[in-house]
Amino acid sequence: MIFFKLNKSHFLFFILNAFLLYIFFVAFKYNLWDLFYILLVEFIFLLIFSIFKYKKYKNYLEKIKKYNDSLISFEDFYQSPSDLYVYDYLKRIYRQVAETKRENEVFKKNFKDYINLWTHEIKTPIFALKLLNENNFESKKEIDKLENLVDQVLTYARLEKSDFDYKFNFLNLKDLVLQVIKAKKNLFIEKNLSLEINIPESLEVLSDFRFLKFVLEQIILNSIKYTNLGGIKINFKENFIEIKDTGIGIKKQDLDRITDFGYRGENNPLASSTGLGLYLVKNILDNLGHKFKILSNEDGTNFIIYFETYKNVR
Repeated sequence: MIFFKLNKSHFLFFILNAFLLYIFFVAFKYNLWDLFYILLVEFIFLLIFSIFKYKKYKNYLEKIKKYNDSLISFEDFYQSPSDLYVYDYLKRIYRQVAETKRENEVFKKNFKDYINLWTHEIKTPIFALKLLNENNFESKKEIDKLENLVDQVLTYARLEKSDFDYKFNFLNLKDLVLQVIKAKKNLFIEKNLSLEINIPESLEVLSDFRFLKFVLEQIILNSIKYTNLGGIKINFKENFIEIKDTGIGIKKQDLDRITDFGYRGENNPLASSTGLGLYLVKNILDNLGHKFKILSNEDGTNFIIYFETYKNVR
């Protein structure tokens, strides 16, 4: 298509020329076979010229594409006098984009550093509030929500750091689950939810303690939040852990998007939901190399995490 657009005027000229020559040959009663040979030679030359022009134009575009990554020399870029203006224009654009990109990177880094500092600083007054409201269940519940939101922000900031190092160790999975359950026991009591844990005492999985704990916290909190009757079962089968609740479930049309940033699902009964928890869970598990699956229907939701490496310590 580009080939014909580039040479449109040449082909139109060829057609007009052929038409005029035809009229001339007919008017003077010349042999039309002579006209055919003349037009054939013209067409061959036109085709060769058009192909050469197309290749030249294609090479020109390739050089412009390379300009996206680095400044090329004018000698490499130059094909005609008008290219000087194109080169100067692209050079200005490139420098503007490079400067804007540098400024954005600096701002992004400063913002992340500020978020990290802010989340660490705010944890101290949150801890103090928890101690002061140890016996006030409602206040403590709201403080726990605030602490979870702060943890989400801090984790999000850490995920955005490309140089962040994960610390992989063999972790006792049942101990880790029990730590999370112990911290959230009041929520189970408040909603009168049952809890069943079937994980071998000696089972260890290879993962990062801090991030896997955060993942389990977010999934269990999610299950508690959307479960009003019944309870939660946590089982280890073959090479995966499943956290299964009897909650309201996730609508079929929401399943593919439920781990998207900020997505809360249609007709979400909880307006306070941030839509950040499962997004962080999915991204953390991807970074840790653990496959993640969500199954859901009207009977509840099943969160499944697969572990590539695990062992039973006897």
